[in-house]
Amino acid sequence: YKSKLILFPLKTAKPKKTDSTPQEIALAQQMKGVAMPHIPKARKEKARGISKRQKKY
Repeated sequence: YKSKLILFPLKTAKPKKTDSTPQEIALAQQMKGVAMPHIPKARKEKARGISKRQKKY
């Protein structure tokens, strides 16, 4: 995946060695749409009775 990775410089005036070259940045394409949708799973707890220990608390 690193061959396809493009790192944009934080400071355009001072690019680092690890940042992509201006030619690579010019070739970058914006990905449209959802790459990986986040579907949260709701955790449900079963109903339970109150124990003696909990009543004392």
